[in-house]
Amino acid sequence: MADVSVVIATRNRATLVKQAIDSVLAQSEPVREIIIVDDGSTDDTRSVLAGYGARIRSIHANHGGASAARNNGIREANGEWIAFLDDDDVWLPAKIERQMAAARQTPAAGIVYCSDYAVDDSLEVLYERAARPENRGDVFDRLIVRNFIFTSCVIARRDAIQEAGYMDVALQFAEDWDLWLKIAANRPAECVFEPLVLYRQSASGCLTRDIKPEKRLRDMERILARAIGLRTVSAAVRRQAWFELERNWATVSLHDGSQREAFRHALRATSFRPGAPESYRILAYSLVPKRIRDWAKAILAR
Repeated sequence: MADVSVVIATRNRATLVKQAIDSVLAQSEPVREIIIVDDGSTDDTRSVLAGYGARIRSIHANHGGASAARNNGIREANGEWIAFLDDDDVWLPAKIERQMAAARQTPAAGIVYCSDYAVDDSLEVLYERAARPENRGDVFDRLIVRNFIFTSCVIARRDAIQEAGYMDVALQFAEDWDLWLKIAANRPAECVFEPLVLYRQSASGCLTRDIKPEKRLRDMERILARAIGLRTVSAAVRRQAWFELERNWATVSLHDGSQREAFRHALRATSFRPGAPESYRILAYSLVPKRIRDWAKAILAR
């Protein structure tokens, strides 16, 4: 048995969370415990969880958000490792077995993650998100530029999470990225290149679908600013990280129809990486009226 506590936070997804739980129970290497934190569900989640009896441990709490729910589960956990599983995702049977083998080979690792498959509502594979060989070991500099570690793909040492201060309950978006950065600042990461998770990519299976784009980007901005203070980061890495954030701001602003904001953020992105063609592409888009952009897209789509 793997010394792993699985933490699943759920809210109003009685059918989906059952699939998640069943995928944990079907693991080739059983886990120590499965902790489900019901974050104030108003559907029949409670009765679904009760049907598992002693095979799981359920905690029912008032609605406090994903970070608070996961933190509650972690604090109740007894395992040396914490495995995160979103309530709309599914593990393949060998996930824990493969990751624990990797953890034993790299005892200093604070995080062990894996590749995954993006799937639709019916769990049909859309494409693979493959872990890259260079994204292991000391990954902090690369992780600060872009998050490549996804929640349901992770097992993390419980003491590393405690040292990092758990998840930030003030964040509504990318709180997992924030935690990985706090751990990666001090500990290496290991990865299993085999896809071991089915990650739903659909409107019905997205926890963050109701969060406004501006709030998402504000949270990312806060995470990045804090991460830069965790340890010494080169000027090149800082510029790349801020470039990516400003580029995202510009793209979102264009999507929302705010050309002035898009132009402002594209200019800032360009200031961080003057030689990046992407900055100038967004700058050009922000100067072209939306009706002309839409017309051009229609022509190209023919």
